[in-house]
Amino acid sequence: MIKFASLAIGMIFILLPTIVNAGEISPELGQVGILDGRVAYFGPGVGDRVIGTITYVTAPKPTYSPAPPSTTPDCIDPCGSNQLLYQELGGTVQYNGTYAYNIFWEPSNSGVSYSTYNTDMNNLMSDENQTGYYGNLTQYYQEDTNGTVHYITNHSSLQGSFVDTSVFPNQSTSNSLTPAQIDTELSNVVQAKGWPTGYKYQYNVFLGVNPSSGQGENLSDGACGWHTVSTKLTNVAYTATRYGSLSGCAPPDCPNGCTIDSALATLAHETMETVTDPVPITGWADSSNQEIVDKCEGSQSLDYMNIVYDGNKANHFPGGPDYYLLESMWDNQEQGCAPYGPTYP
Repeated sequence: MIKFASLAIGMIFILLPTIVNAGEISPELGQVGILDGRVAYFGPGVGDRVIGTITYVTAPKPTYSPAPPSTTPDCIDPCGSNQLLYQELGGTVQYNGTYAYNIFWEPSNSGVSYSTYNTDMNNLMSDENQTGYYGNLTQYYQEDTNGTVHYITNHSSLQGSFVDTSVFPNQSTSNSLTPAQIDTELSNVVQAKGWPTGYKYQYNVFLGVNPSSGQGENLSDGACGWHTVSTKLTNVAYTATRYGSLSGCAPPDCPNGCTIDSALATLAHETMETVTDPVPITGWADSSNQEIVDKCEGSQSLDYMNIVYDGNKANHFPGGPDYYLLESMWDNQEQGCAPYGPTYP
């Protein structure tokens, strides 16, 4: 069984398996960039892997998605610490894109109507398909131990959802749900529904209101949400998201209402990091262990290239019916944070 330790990055937390030796990720490591249309590794190595001075793998030259290209990123390096690095040869990346299953753990006696909330969480998973926002991920890849490179596909879809109205195990106490309790809920639902396992899929667990407190169920680390891997299911990456308009979680404006937009912003944040780094920290992260959105946290720009929607409340409109106000992601091509990215053919 893998044990976990929490790493706080702003208000978003990730859970790191203790089998990952963060000390191996050295600030002296080189960068990943594009040179003459190919991916180049610069530096001595990643972890125990010695790469050499420069090693090439074939990669197509980037083209830009139909969405506004990120020609003027929100910030230029260093607005994080440095570029994202592929941490381990053979490290897992969800290169097929996002195939999501949503689990809504919402006790029936919480006295809350979740219908619109649940619909909007489900919509986000399909709305991001083939968008410029998701297209930023397509510059990142998984490299197998035999040298085969798989770039992330611009794909996002909802495969299934389920509402569990059973009570929380801590309902009569003020204690927060632990990662182990959330993992148990995930495992129970996946097995009961006969849903697939494997890192191709992303599972999202949404926590409703605890009837005892009348507030959104809290995570034991106080985070808005996090992503990690299950210790009860084989090769399953999942996220957890709190309910409510939470301090430090809501974006600066709320086109859908702050309860919904807090969760949407958290879900988008954790989804992008699950795709690029489903088993923290073995996929894409920088030398300080910051992942693709951690490096740009709080960057819900409303004035990027004058892209604004819904009465200046949103910066993202995939085509309807929902508007979103989402954080930017780190773009290695632009060496900064950008809300849209390059798309590989």
